[in-house]
Amino acid sequence: MMNIAIITGASSGLGREYVRAVAEKMPELDEIWLIARRQQRLIDLAHTLPGHRFRILPYDLTTASSFRKLRGLLARENPHVWLLINDAGAMHTGPVAAMSLVNQEELITLHAVAPTRLVHLALPYMDGPWVSHYQRDFHRRFCTGAKYDRVQRQQGLSDFLH
Repeated sequence: MMNIAIITGASSGLGREYVRAVAEKMPELDEIWLIARRQQRLIDLAHTLPGHRFRILPYDLTTASSFRKLRGLLARENPHVWLLINDAGAMHTGPVAAMSLVNQEELITLHAVAPTRLVHLALPYMDGPWVSHYQRDFHRRFCTGAKYDRVQRQQGLSDFLH
């Protein structure tokens, strides 16, 4: 069985740094699956880390088709997912009231819906941890004052499963 890590948002920022850290600290992995919209950035990143096998997955996690592709890939490969890191995101600046509905929905999808879908898809293949990077700007804009947010839900689910 192939041992893998799945990292979303891998083309830049913290997602990119997670890729570097996982490649360095988890040499036992057979592959690291990199998910982000910008394929060339994923390819460029993979070239900076010789000696590691990467699967470049240029998926847009705001679309159902990307999740269908990932579901099919997981079913075909039947990997052991050692680690799932959710760091996909998008930044739209300005106050929420001035933001288009399309941008608001993209943020909600990437920061709340996509991580839930990813855990749902990967869970049958994993027995290890997952990390959901806490998107502070998203929380500040959409969840100010909320007592229950995505990070708490996922931490609770992680505690329940392990």
